[in-house]
Amino acid sequence: MKAHASTTRAFTIVELIVALLVGVIVAGATTTALTQFSRGKSRATARQEAFARAEAAASLIANDIIEAARDQDPTFTRLSIIDGGELGQDARDSLLILARSMRVQARDPGLPSGGEGEIQYRLDASTGGVALWRRTDAPADEFLDAGGTARPVVPGVVELSIEADDGTQWAPSWESDADGIPYAVRITVIATSDDKTAQAKARRTVALDRTPAPITPPTEDTTGTDSTGTSGSTTGGGG
Repeated sequence: MKAHASTTRAFTIVELIVALLVGVIVAGATTTALTQFSRGKSRATARQEAFARAEAAASLIANDIIEAARDQDPTFTRLSIIDGGELGQDARDSLLILARSMRVQARDPGLPSGGEGEIQYRLDASTGGVALWRRTDAPADEFLDAGGTARPVVPGVVELSIEADDGTQWAPSWESDADGIPYAVRITVIATSDDKTAQAKARRTVALDRTPAPITPPTEDTTGTDSTGTSGSTTGGGG
């Protein structure tokens, strides 16, 4: 019998090279797409982290300002803003308030959590970089800017701007002992992600019940004159 010749043909060198090039192109495109997807996911995560931090810091400060004690007697109220620079230029304002908390206790929903106390906010160094610090001291004592406990509450906060509304403009600093409680307080926070690739800004405006400026007590007359302008002194005794 006559054997049939094999018709199977091997790939040529040119075909192998073309196939290899196509495989390299497909692998490269897949790697590029996966890399871009990973980078996009990282950027989105960083933006979300920065925004969550800015929102948390602004909301925390706003909630405490809402509970600021208001009274015409400056002894029972304090809202002090110290200007620490302009926003966008490493602003690091600080805030000190006397707050009268009305937050509900977990165990007793019929009672507030406490009376008046000092609350202070500032930016300071912490583990991993700058953070928002909150100091509390209750009840209020003679030294309103010291004492109590301070701890970092929101990491990654790099700028803090607090302004007070006097009815005509936003003031970068405020002292209630001289000016009373402002009409409103505006808080602006800029925070960053852990990898420092994203920043986010959050802003809160808190309207307050306006109290007038503290009453200046009348100056005691120490000249010893009466209302007619004559001396109020008297001479002693007799005849």
